[in-house]
Amino acid sequence: MLIFTSSVLAALLGSVACFVVPTDLPDGFYTVYEGSDIPIRQPDIELQATGTRGVSNHPRNLFKRLVDPLTHCDNYAFNGDNYSSALRNMNSWCNDQGGALAGYTLKFFVSGTAVAYVCNYTDGRNTCFHEFEQANDIMDVVCGRGRPGSVHVAAYAKTFGRANTGVDICFAGTHAKTIE
Repeated sequence: MLIFTSSVLAALLGSVACFVVPTDLPDGFYTVYEGSDIPIRQPDIELQATGTRGVSNHPRNLFKRLVDPLTHCDNYAFNGDNYSSALRNMNSWCNDQGGALAGYTLKFFVSGTAVAYVCNYTDGRNTCFHEFEQANDIMDVVCGRGRPGSVHVAAYAKTFGRANTGVDICFAGTHAKTIE
């Protein structure tokens, strides 16, 4: 088992600033661009039925799909019903609609008090096809089913997470862990 301190994470993430999702945002899909702290509402998406997963969800297989995921778990109350809606939207955008993030952007869905998000730390276009659902499964294994947290994948220069509105995201926290 590997445990990383905040100083190691800071070195991995460079100068990426955290973003606090405003608590008064209406439900919807948002983008935040580098150098801005203003979330821009995106057009509503049409939800699609997401396909079945191609790889077993056995915990050992989860870590084979994403390269060296670092997982951070949070310990605050989290509304799982709100999150289910945000998760469905994020999976639909990433998987069924070919979700791609422009360089240095954050995309997130708000549903009630819950947020599903993905952060792109590179200057290039970066897709999230099936990665968010894999990260979500890893958070279920490491943090507990439906608990807030995030997964950073340095090889992809992305962080995937679930949080409440009013909380730092992209990448907040004091430690991360992986399991074998």
